[in-house]
Amino acid sequence: ITNSLGCPDILGLVEVQDDNGLDFMGNSHAQITINKIIAAIDCDGKSYRSLNINPSLHTEGGQPGGNIRVAMIFDENKLGFTRRGVQGARVETRVLRGGILSTNPGRIFPNERAFLRTRKSIIAQFDFRGESIYVIVNHFNSKLGDSGQWGAVHPIKRGSERKRAKLAYKMNDFVTLIERRNPKAKIAVIGDFNAYLNEAPMKI
Repeated sequence: ITNSLGCPDILGLVEVQDDNGLDFMGNSHAQITINKIIAAIDCDGKSYRSLNINPSLHTEGGQPGGNIRVAMIFDENKLGFTRRGVQGARVETRVLRGGILSTNPGRIFPNERAFLRTRKSIIAQFDFRGESIYVIVNHFNSKLGDSGQWGAVHPIKRGSERKRAKLAYKMNDFVTLIERRNPKAKIAVIGDFNAYLNEAPMKI
């Protein structure tokens, strides 16, 4: 984070496990984990703050018991952030008049079938020099079950791609809604898409 990324103002995190790792006991909270990440960052002048919404227990894939999720950290010295609404694993974020998010941070379409057994995307709205910046962090479903790019099975089987395509369409819908409500919005869609740039979900 310090050397390779140059102490960014906003950082998307993927595969953040809960506080007790691969253990089915307890809850899905991850604040201890995220606080350890922030404490390990050596960036002068930065005051990193975390944004995280705990997933429903054992429902979003990844290593069993790990309750992985996406999250983000940001420099509160550089960016304005206003928390809104009540955050929850199944609370759906709506885009209100002017591009205001009903929950900030919030989860995007957490109850849609496309996101079933998959990490839910998180969005946050920031203010920077009077402009609204929206950051969406994703972790689309993996390629488990697909044949290898350079393996013995040809033509290549990409069954998992259909699900990623559905996720991409939903993400497009949400970004389009922001642009309609706030034509001047600055939007970054980042994270682990589990896809090569030339694959259908990325083109979508």
